[in-house]
Amino acid sequence: MVFALHEDLTPDGDVSAALVPDDAVADGVIASRAAGVLAGSSCATEAFGQVHPTSRWSGCVQTGTA
Repeated sequence: MVFALHEDLTPDGDVSAALVPDDAVADGVIASRAAGVLAGSSCATEAFGQVHPTSRWSGCVQTGTA
């Protein structure tokens, strides 16, 4: 996970971060455009935690659920 994020988190890779204040708070939604089976929520949890250790993640659907 660290290697995958490194490319986007170098000063030249994440230019949009310069537009967001360090103390900004945000909510987001990850939604599918079609029915399917959820996979990768543990990867999302790890990625969010690597980028910002105090981030919180709550899912409405369990991994493997259609």
